[in-house]
Order: sequence, then C-alpha cells, then structure tokens
Amino acid sequence: MYIGLRAHDYGKQPLEDLFSKISGDGFHAIQLAIPKAIEGVNGLDDVDEALLQDIKAAMEKYDIAIPVFGCYVELGHRDPEVRQQHVNRFLKGMDFAKFLGARCIGSETTNFPLDGSEEERREAFEGLVDSVKQIVKKGEEIGLDVAIEPVARHTLNTPALARELLERVPSERLKIILDLVNLLTKDNIDHQDEILDECFEMFGDKIWALHMKGIRLGEDGELEKANFATNEANFKKVIDWTKVNMPETTVLREEIKPEEAKIGYVGAFPYAEVISGYTSFYLGAKSIVENATMEVRYTNSWYDETAEKTTALALIDAGCKLISQHADSWGAPTACEEKNIPNVSYNGSTEEKCPNTFIIASRINWAPYFEYIIDCVQNDKAIDTDWTGTLATGSVEITALGGAAAKGTQDKLDEVKKGLQDGTIKVFDCSTFTVEGKELTSFIADVDDAGDYKPETEVVETANDITFINESAKRSAPYFNIIIDGITAVTE
Repeated sequence: MYIGLRAHDYGKQPLEDLFSKISGDGFHAIQLAIPKAIEGVNGLDDVDEALLQDIKAAMEKYDIAIPVFGCYVELGHRDPEVRQQHVNRFLKGMDFAKFLGARCIGSETTNFPLDGSEEERREAFEGLVDSVKQIVKKGEEIGLDVAIEPVARHTLNTPALARELLERVPSERLKIILDLVNLLTKDNIDHQDEILDECFEMFGDKIWALHMKGIRLGEDGELEKANFATNEANFKKVIDWTKVNMPETTVLREEIKPEEAKIGYVGAFPYAEVISGYTSFYLGAKSIVENATMEVRYTNSWYDETAEKTTALALIDAGCKLISQHADSWGAPTACEEKNIPNVSYNGSTEEKCPNTFIIASRINWAPYFEYIIDCVQNDKAIDTDWTGTLATGSVEITALGGAAAKGTQDKLDEVKKGLQDGTIKVFDCSTFTVEGKELTSFIADVDDAGDYKPETEVVETANDITFINESAKRSAPYFNIIIDGITAVTE
C-alpha cells in the first residue's frame, strides 16, 4: 500500500514550506488540492505554468508523489448551468493533474439533504451521470483516471448508487475513492460491516484510494471527530480486505496535523537506564518526523502488567499515536492492540498476541557476554568490570518487522545500522537535539558511581566531525539522564 495524506490538512502554506514539512514528517504521497493547500492560490484560475513547474520541482526535490489530484467541484449540482461550470473547472484541473504526473484526479459530488426526496435525488443523479461522462471522456483521451467519492450527505450516497454510476459510465478510467466515515450517519454507524460488504461487492475492484479519519458517536447521539484511539470506524476490516484484494491501493490519512505526531513511552523508573533508552528512541523517530514529540509516564516498577497497561491507555487517551516502553510485561502492547495503536516492543516480539499493531522490538542478546566471560575463565584472563555489548558484538538485536511497519522501514533500518557501525551516525549527536533551547556542548556524567550520585566525567566527544555524548563508553551502565526538548516526562 501507498501511505500518504491530504496536503491541505497542513493548512495553506508557501509551496516550499508545505512540501518540506510533509517530507520532514515522513510522508511521500499526497492528495493535492492546489487552492486548498498552497498559499496565494484561491482557485484553479490562479494556477499557471510557472506554479505547476514549481510544484513539479518540489515533488522531485522532496520525493513526493501525487496519487490523487484533488479537484473539489459539484458534479451533481441540480442547476444544469452551474453544474456545467463545475464540470469545466474539473476539466481544467485534469490538465494540471496530467502535467504533474498525478495517478488520478478525484472529487466528491455535491451536498444533498438527508431528508431530500428520492425524486430529487434521482434528478441530481442524472446530472451527475452527465458530468461524469464528460470528464471520463477526457480521461480516456489524455490517459488519466477519474475517481469519485460517495458521501452519505451528497448526491452519490450509497454503494448501490456508486455501482449504478459505474454501470452507466462503463470505462476503465472511472474509479472510486472509499471513505468509510463519509458513508456513516448516526443511524447506520452500528451497521458498518454490512456497509463495507456492500462496498466491496458493488465496486471493490474499482477502489482507487482510501480516505481514513476517526469518528465516533458522541454522548449527544451525534457523530463527532475522534482520534484513532477513540475511533469507532472499522478500519481493520477495510485494511484487511484491501491488503488481500487491492494491495496497490493508496491510503490517505485525513486531518492529520503536525502536532499529532506524538509518541507515548511507558517507563519503569526515572533512571538513566530508562531515560537513555527513550531518548534514543525519540531521536530516531525525530530523524524521520521532525515535529515529533514524546510524553513519558513512569510505572515505578520493573514489572507490573496492570500498571503498564493502564499507563499505555492513559498515553493513548492523551493523543499518542505510537507507543513504546521500557517495561517487561505484555501490558503496554496489549493496550495498543485493543486500541489499534502501533507499538514498538521491548526485549522481544509481541507479534503473536498483537499482530495488528506490532512494528518491531529491540532485544538484548546475552550470549556474546557469556561467551566472553567463559573464554576469560578458560584462559585465565581478567574479566572487564565494564564490558559493553554492541551491534558489532551481536549483543544488541532487533526482531523481524511486524505487519504494522511502514513500507521502506527495513531499508531505513539497514541504512541506520550501517551508519551506527561505521561511526557516521551517533545516537546522541548533539546537533540533533537541544536542552532548554540550547545545543549541548558539555555533559558531566556520574561515571565513577561511588554512591554519591555526583557527576565527575566529561562525556561529550567529537569524532568523524560529529560532537556527541558517548553513552556507555566510560562505564557499561547508561549515564545519560537529560530530559531534552520535545520530551515531556510526567512523574506523578
């Protein structure tokens, strides 16, 4: 699957800023509606060749593709003259989409009252058919797919009506964008399985892209927006079906905001061992998603399944979209599985019990150390007081990727592992973080560990032109205990 988002969910921004932020957050596929996303553009009439060339250059620079070119018009407007104006606007947008190399151009239809008569809907639908015939004809001429999105409150409001549209306009160029949430009302939200089964049966082979956003039934009985933790839309059924039947489908996350890139971490104690671990995890995430933040909560126990699960649930309720932990039980991973929140586990795979949310896990391999001490004993050699295992010794491992991992994760892991081993990447590279707004140039650590907890050793070093904190080089136990900017540690 291709994973992306709607560009305009970042708000209207200058072109360069927009594409830089999208790429910095780790996305390389977008739905682009130019007037909604790019500052200074209020309609398609404001789009000229110079702007299109600039967009194309930004796409190449930031490695961003456009699987869907958004052109929001009212193809089912009940006034024929107004409807034709919208069709003409869409036809113009098709030229822009083709120029940018978009894989398709998409639109909804038009608003239609839920209590409107079937006679009125039929009239609007016939107009929609005429509109779609015009745009599909051009799509066939220029080699561009056209995707229509059914919406409960629009002219095209049901899977059956979408099927009729496909039959009335029989073309390989005509596709469907499926947004489950847009087909839900307060009256049918409890019948999602039936709705989805009907969608798959009626137009499953025509699904071009998926839109995904959270929704739930509020206490007032009305539908309301929700994050994925409290979402009630059955995305699992959508994804499971799509993986099997339409694996090349594009998934576009709606309404994601940079501030939503929030990681949750279940820590045991506020000790250097834990702080060092979650800081390195955060810096890794931040290297991909620049705006990522992290909230840490402690259980004050090395093993407490109930507390670890409760803490993970609290982090999810606080808006965290990814959970990891320095905690030994299944508590946090099973909380993630229940709430459909991706999880990076600790000290072993949790995929068996958490197949839908497990990404990967780190693991300590003690075998190299035991081989080392056995060799020392056998050969009458002194055993080092501080022996630190590394990637090179095989003491630090990661498991195989789980099903929740994003496309390209393994390639990135291989790249980073190579950089860590050859010294071109340092975990605590001081240029990658700040403390109270300032770059760290010195850190005196408690290396001697005489029991007085007094720092006495400088551990900031420079190698390969990188200034970094050389963690676990002066002693095997971690000594990094700084709360860096971007991380909030809740100690209550």
